[in-house]
Amino acid sequence: MYGSIAYLYSSMLNYEQAENYYIKMKNACSEMGNTLGLAHALAGLSHSKVQKNEYDKALEYAEEAYRITVSHPDAQPRNSIDAIKPLASAWRYHDIDKALKYAEEALAIAEEYDFPLHKSDVLYEISCLHYRQGNYAFAERAASLQRMDGLYSRDGAAGEQGSGLGLIVCREMLAKHGTTLQVESEEGKGSRFWFELSC
Repeated sequence: MYGSIAYLYSSMLNYEQAENYYIKMKNACSEMGNTLGLAHALAGLSHSKVQKNEYDKALEYAEEAYRITVSHPDAQPRNSIDAIKPLASAWRYHDIDKALKYAEEALAIAEEYDFPLHKSDVLYEISCLHYRQGNYAFAERAASLQRMDGLYSRDGAAGEQGSGLGLIVCREMLAKHGTTLQVESEEGKGSRFWFELSC
């Protein structure tokens, strides 16, 4: 139950409340001896810490979640991906090459077991990592693979060409500021994008 509430708060970008519930989940799983649940709680804590720019603690939680999961005899492929993705996110701020290594490991599992949502998440992470390194062609390729429909760039109103990275970069930057990009579209008329930042 704590995990569902924590995930809900995280999806609402309320990382303080998410962290509180992941801590409750961590404590409950520790008391019950549920090691895979504990690993999941630690992965959630790692995500919350990344969002709060506490990268050292994020890495500590992610490494512990990974260690528990890879040594657990009942770990399933989804458990492995859930433990590897936070490592990629946490390493992004320490060593991008290591972050890419973990993201590619998670991508291989997602492709092998046909987990499309995990694959999309990992491709987004890979795109962001390549973008941070200045490898824009690789970032664009990962971004195009992330899109399920294959359409990732359209000519602008004046015929200008895009890279397909604009919204992905906006999504990452706005997440860092604790907000999201909103959109309203009307066929034949266009789209309106906006976001709110607190002072």
